[in-house]
Amino acid sequence: MKADCRVPIFYLLLGIISAIGQTVGAGTNQWRVVVVDQPSLKIISTVLKMPAILEQNVLAVQLITKNRQPYPDVDAVYVLVPCAESIAHVIDDFTPTSDPPLRAKYAHAHLYFTGALSDPLFSKLSASAAAPYIKGIAELYIEYNRKLGHH
Repeated sequence: MKADCRVPIFYLLLGIISAIGQTVGAGTNQWRVVVVDQPSLKIISTVLKMPAILEQNVLAVQLITKNRQPYPDVDAVYVLVPCAESIAHVIDDFTPTSDPPLRAKYAHAHLYFTGALSDPLFSKLSASAAAPYIKGIAELYIEYNRKLGHH
């Protein structure tokens, strides 16, 4: 009988999402948006169903590669594969534009990567316009679970 490793990942992901509301602080908006890439969405949907996510004061789950509605007063919880494309999207989310005039898409970013973030990508993120908005970065090491669920 194989051990089901989805259970610990379920609690890990649910804990991450709910903990953000506790760290945002009193008197601030405790709602959050979850932003994912396609591989992370597959991991999350293998272990969490949408109602369980939304019960954690989540306004929306957004795919990072899509045109997303900004929530400038709400924190974003990113769960992403640590790659150049994901980092570029995060940086874009927090780089103000003049045409049309837009400020950052979200109030702050809480970044969770499914694997190790390379030093060059970390440096790029640290030197970007997104850096002041980042409240935390963590590596989850859950990439191996992409094969769970649908084959």
